[in-house]
Amino acid sequence: MSTIRITIIIKTVATGLAALLLTTFFAGCGNTAVGNEEDQTESGTTATTEQPAQDSWVTHGYSQGLEYETQINTTGIAVVGIGTCTDKVIVIPETYDYYTVNRIHRDAFRGNKNITGVVIPSSVEKISSDAFNGCTSLASIQIAQGVKTIESGAFEGCTSLTQVSLPYGVETLSDRAFYECTALETVTLREGLKNICQKAFAGCSSLSKLELPDGLNFIGLYAFAECESLTELRLPDSITTIDDLAFQHTGLTSVTLPSRLTHLGDAFNGCDGITSIVIPDGVDTIQAFAFNGCEKLESVQLPTNLKTIEEYAFSKCTSLKSIVIPAGVTDIDRTAFSYCNSLDNVTVEEGNTVYHSDGDCIIKTANKILVVGSNSSVIPDDGSVVRIDSYAFSGRSDLYSAVIPESVNHVGDYAFSECSYLTKLTISEGVKYIGENSFSDTALQEVTVPSTVNYIGPRAFINCENLKQVTFVAPDGWSVSGGDEFDVTDTKAVLKLLADSFGSKSLIRQE
Repeated sequence: MSTIRITIIIKTVATGLAALLLTTFFAGCGNTAVGNEEDQTESGTTATTEQPAQDSWVTHGYSQGLEYETQINTTGIAVVGIGTCTDKVIVIPETYDYYTVNRIHRDAFRGNKNITGVVIPSSVEKISSDAFNGCTSLASIQIAQGVKTIESGAFEGCTSLTQVSLPYGVETLSDRAFYECTALETVTLREGLKNICQKAFAGCSSLSKLELPDGLNFIGLYAFAECESLTELRLPDSITTIDDLAFQHTGLTSVTLPSRLTHLGDAFNGCDGITSIVIPDGVDTIQAFAFNGCEKLESVQLPTNLKTIEEYAFSKCTSLKSIVIPAGVTDIDRTAFSYCNSLDNVTVEEGNTVYHSDGDCIIKTANKILVVGSNSSVIPDDGSVVRIDSYAFSGRSDLYSAVIPESVNHVGDYAFSECSYLTKLTISEGVKYIGENSFSDTALQEVTVPSTVNYIGPRAFINCENLKQVTFVAPDGWSVSGGDEFDVTDTKAVLKLLADSFGSKSLIRQE
């Protein structure tokens, strides 16, 4: 982050003329640590002015008795505390004892329970960290144009604040600026704002009206998380980055993402009200957990330039009905569409060199791995699939039957887990490996294990309450992991072993 350094010489008469060197630092998103250099005098101590004689400062209705601090290394003076002031509405002056009041010091009014309002003049350029943190009676703030930065925690926990209208020219809202202002309903942000940093409005559970300005570039981690009353939002096209969990657990029902967006973290994780999303072409990666748990999401338009869909990107999108994978996608994580209960149709666009679709399955062509299945899937039996990947069909609640063809030799972990209406299963000769939890939480009534199977993983049939019969075509040579021989003709013993929720035992057959 760049730093602007301004040097000014001020001459003052005390016992003679002295030259004082003053320096001011301005920082953007993230550089708001307590103990900023500007809050220290040259000797490491602070100098506090007493209230001047009335003729040296004309009040004009300004609050009197406030505590001020003259900084040797700054161009002005800071308000540092309530002092002897008893006003409920604090009106900060533009000047004090011939100094410009240009800052509100960190912790200046922190925890004050009596303040109900504050008026901040145009001379103030920065509201420092935690300046009004925990002022639980503060219901109104008026900020004049001139403020450029509102630092971390400046108005955090101001639980009586109902609306905020920031002036033109505020460039940065730092971490936790209005964090957990639980009564805050309306926020108006104006042009000039570039960055909304981590948790700036997180936990503002009453926030229902939010206006974001054109020119905004960055929305940080958890910036609006837990704003459960926020149902509508226009995201300006100037935004290039929306960081992780920025809108987690908000009440948003629809979102149009900015056309210039290039970085989309798991910003909408847990937004269970969103029904549709269009992702702009500037995004080449759908990051891990991006839309995880968006339970009402029915349709998604993926960008033409998309390359990667990371782990759990659309996991638990229980209303998602279909997905079209663009031609340029080269990497789909095995969990990307796990537990999408309503997923009926999956398609890969023509021209994709890594994946293709067949029988409503997405298949990694070269490796012959079935990566994503649907409720309508028919697993190809032409040899194009030799492996069903982990989580491929997990959570497909409308999948009633499945035939695993003889070309398949491997059924991955959790491959059919939570297919809650899967009642009929055919495992063809050729399958060798059945992974852990592969058929857990299904409605299977009976299973026939072919003679080619030599491994069944832990908890393969856990929570299969209707499963009464497991038949092994080749019952000899089986043992429990660890070496003990096991009688697989005893169905009760098999189910007890492979349905133990705390179990880690597998069945292994020596050929």
